[in-house]
Amino acid sequence: MKKLLLPFVLAFSVTAVFGQTANTSNPVDAVLPTGAYRFFNHVTFEDPRTVGVADSSSLDGAFLEQGSYIAGTGQEWIITDLGGGEYTLVNTHSGKALAIPGESPLAGTPLIQMPPNPALPGQRWRIEWLGGYGVHFIRSSLDTTYYACIQDNSTADGARLILNTKSSPENKYFLFQRTAYLDREVTDWFRPTTGWIAGDGGSSLKLSNGKIVWAFGDSHYNDYKDGTVICLFNTRNLVRVQMAEHNFNPEPPNAATLKSPLGPFTYRSHPDIPGSFNWPSPFVEVNGYVYNLLANFRQGEGGTWSYNGPPALGKMDIHTLDPASITYHQIQDVDTIDFAGGFAHGDDGYIYVFGFKHAPDQPHYIQNMYVARFQADSIDAGIWNFWNGSDWNSTDARDAAPVHQGIAAHVVRIGNKYVRSGVRNTAFWYPCVPDEEARKVWVSTSDSPVGPWTPEKWVYTINEAYHGAIPTFYGGWPSAANLNDRNEMLIIYSINGYKPNCGIPETCVENRMNPDIMYRPRAIRVPLELLGSGF
Repeated sequence: MKKLLLPFVLAFSVTAVFGQTANTSNPVDAVLPTGAYRFFNHVTFEDPRTVGVADSSSLDGAFLEQGSYIAGTGQEWIITDLGGGEYTLVNTHSGKALAIPGESPLAGTPLIQMPPNPALPGQRWRIEWLGGYGVHFIRSSLDTTYYACIQDNSTADGARLILNTKSSPENKYFLFQRTAYLDREVTDWFRPTTGWIAGDGGSSLKLSNGKIVWAFGDSHYNDYKDGTVICLFNTRNLVRVQMAEHNFNPEPPNAATLKSPLGPFTYRSHPDIPGSFNWPSPFVEVNGYVYNLLANFRQGEGGTWSYNGPPALGKMDIHTLDPASITYHQIQDVDTIDFAGGFAHGDDGYIYVFGFKHAPDQPHYIQNMYVARFQADSIDAGIWNFWNGSDWNSTDARDAAPVHQGIAAHVVRIGNKYVRSGVRNTAFWYPCVPDEEARKVWVSTSDSPVGPWTPEKWVYTINEAYHGAIPTFYGGWPSAANLNDRNEMLIIYSINGYKPNCGIPETCVENRMNPDIMYRPRAIRVPLELLGSGF
């Protein structure tokens, strides 16, 4: 009777502990489908210790151990169903697979990571669901008498994942939870050596011809040398083209930068506003043209930026993507609402535009969200209708009514859902190590552009650090492009250096800096399953 009672208590306790936990769903109480997971032994269920690679190592032969969960540090795994009850487990941080050393199973052997090779029996595992309670065995396919377990049933950080027989005293129950993770392959796409080198931004759109356009604001163009760039960006905007979905080779001809013949930028400055510049944001495609929303700014005395009125749309033919052919279409007055939140095609022939504005009497990161729309065929006219709380009859942005209030500030449509994501934005006013709340990535969904929206769900925590300091980051751009075969979407956030007096070494030496540390975006994968049903 005790053998049945223990898993029942376990399942109840884990639901209590993890019901509102970030990055994960409740433990998977079924045969595992292919996907991204974190997993832990049930002896730690009251204070879970997640299995990961020791010291976040990428070295062959590195041991596996349990520890307090820290996103992006080697504790997330891509578990792939090979059929016949067999799986591989590949670490998302190192790219290495869970393996038996030397293909030689021995009692008490610490398990390691090795380059993935699913043909090797020592990297194939039978993850066996026990028919309820959310618990599974991890059993070796090389020798099915051996199971993965935590050495000595320890609940301590650093306890090793080992191999032992079923009769050994260690507990063999593990729980698996779906999780978001840092996608190293996509993040490396932001590390080219020619054209666009680094910058902030990350809004994207898959075009009907299969190419994907990416918008960046302040950027480094062709200044890469020996792993460094100049210390300050040399252009205000650039569009980069991913030539084929899922091809993340960052170099030509797999990727291209759209440079204007007028200079190292894609979009020109406003001809009537000296010293102005455009920061590009979301894209939308209409009738064979791609439009990019351009927010116009000017830098004043003391380095302050001023917003120069209504935005414009930059229009390019999707077949040529030639910056020399861009035409500019002014948009009506939008009453200081920042409509850089995103575009989405509705099912009714309208294109919906999402805008944000700081909510009065709220912290700086709390935004009111507004929605405008226009018929696709009238996009060049620049006249929008605004949702006023009950209808779309007004073309006056002052009549716009908020449809939601929250943190997330960027919107795309994926399938039948509108997906909104974002971060608090730690730029410039947070300490060297912001608290966990300030480092969360949030997502919310809706069946309609005007809501209601689901409560914002915490899906990831940004833990990247350099000499103990957390970088300035912002964004959280969701992407409907590059959805992978595990049904995981991308969210992109920007890194923009570190605040002063945080105890880190000088990052600019002889006017050169490392862009990986200072100014390149990162990519998170989020399983749509974490966001609910209906996709």
